[in-house]
Amino acid sequence: MADENAEQGDLLKDDAGKAADGDKGSDAAKAAADAGKGAADDAGKDKAADADQGKDDGKKAADDKGKAAEPITYAEFKAPEGMTLDKAALEGVTPMFQKLGLNQEQAQELVTFYANQVKTAGEANAKAWGETIKSWQTALKADEEFGGAKLEETQSLAAKAIDAYGGKDAPEIREFMKTYGLGDHPAFARFLARAGRTVREDGLPRPNGGAQVRDARALYPNSNMN
Repeated sequence: MADENAEQGDLLKDDAGKAADGDKGSDAAKAAADAGKGAADDAGKDKAADADQGKDDGKKAADDKGKAAEPITYAEFKAPEGMTLDKAALEGVTPMFQKLGLNQEQAQELVTFYANQVKTAGEANAKAWGETIKSWQTALKADEEFGGAKLEETQSLAAKAIDAYGGKDAPEIREFMKTYGLGDHPAFARFLARAGRTVREDGLPRPNGGAQVRDARALYPNSNMN
């Protein structure tokens, strides 16, 4: 009888252990399920967050693109002291400034740089031309026939030639010579002095310039003149 009770006790213990093990397994499965659900929820939240971030980035990019599409406007550019900017040139270069995305300060910097370059080049050209004129003057003064002590006479004869042969264009011829310094060019000064020698005392050209008339057919042998 005691043995039977002991066996029944053992059976009860086994059943209780199995039940306890079953409960533990159920708890573990439930914990695993809960963990899986939590991970899924977290993944879903992350995915949603990424989607929202993508939308924000896309919207920002669209806004930036819209802003970039708007042309940059510039205030009036300032010219260096003593200079005037070429309006046509500015109109041509402004689209380039806009394309490069330059702000007002950057664009002005380029305008100032270019204007100074033009100024420097102009000054260099003026200096070179002045030196050329001086070299002509030196050469004319050294000319044995028309320079030296005869320079004043040469200039007087040149003036007579212009008045006599220039006619109504004489003032314009004088201005042109003054602008480009042609009166100082040795060859041109000699040419005018020789022409001035053909002018009479009354200021009128001598018939045929005081020189022998040459047959036009001799000057133009290939023409159809009779």
